[in-house]
Amino acid sequence: MSGYGNVEKRPYATIFQDVPLTFYSDADGSVFKYFHAWMQSVFAFNDAANPNGTVKGLPLNSFQYPSEYYGVVEIIHMNEIKTTKESDNTIVKYQLLEAYPISIGDIQVDWNMQDQILKIPVTFAYTNWTSTTLDQGVAKNSKVTL
Repeated sequence: MSGYGNVEKRPYATIFQDVPLTFYSDADGSVFKYFHAWMQSVFAFNDAANPNGTVKGLPLNSFQYPSEYYGVVEIIHMNEIKTTKESDNTIVKYQLLEAYPISIGDIQVDWNMQDQILKIPVTFAYTNWTSTTLDQGVAKNSKVTL
């Protein structure tokens, strides 16, 4: 017997789900190269040009310190109505703090994909997040009572 009374759940840590995002590729592969380089800055997993050396100063098969690869990912939901100021078009902005890519997913390519934009799925881990909801004049005078 481990004790008396009911078993009670209690919080012990904050854990956020990984966020899968999809990015459009460009003609010269810069988007893919960017995420590949970011992942290499987390863990030096390969370098075809220098297989026995280092990747950006990091020895192969080793991890970097988190402060060296953490970044901020901003996800912005834009209003469909265009205005001259970009900030006026933003409805809500999320920031994933201390974020970094943990995987680049499979990139779908085949003969039937002519004239289609290539999509790159990237999954991010992060330690915290913030959001900013910007006033669009809809709920200016609303009152919330709890």
